[in-house]
Amino acid sequence: VNGTVREELIASKTSEEIVQLATKLAGLDIVRIRKPFHTDNPSIQGQWHPLTNKPSILTVQGPRLQPQ
Repeated sequence: VNGTVREELIASKTSEEIVQLATKLAGLDIVRIRKPFHTDNPSIQGQWHPLTNKPSILTVQGPRLQPQ
């Protein structure tokens, strides 16, 4: 419950024992984690990749037009 992974065999335990085990392993109270920052206008520029600012002639795939 608190982020720690632990395996327990519960096949032979009663429901009360399982509740007690889950309560014991829970640790601290669950608190919502909040970001320490906020923006009213998030960036919409997208991800960068190596072909971002290259001429489109280098990135276009397919048949090329033949000069006339």
